[in-house]
Amino acid sequence: MTLRKDMVPIIGQRIGGDPDDELEHFYLCKACQQPVDMRDLAAVFHHEEPGHEPLPAEDAERLLRISGQLRAALESKKRPRR
Repeated sequence: MTLRKDMVPIIGQRIGGDPDDELEHFYLCKACQQPVDMRDLAAVFHHEEPGHEPLPAEDAERLLRISGQLRAALESKKRPRR
């Protein structure tokens, strides 16, 4: 398994300005349910690989700290509004 510290960072640039809500930068991986920051291209590529494992805690520490809150917020955005 390739660790993030061994990956070459790829820095993207957003077109159209920053979103109003920080949550728009994240999605939940359908395979492992780990929150993925779409600004982190290495993490996106990792989570798009079939059969991948969640990123190790040392690589996902920032997301692990907020994953419960983030997961709840992302799930609530998926639910249809009445």
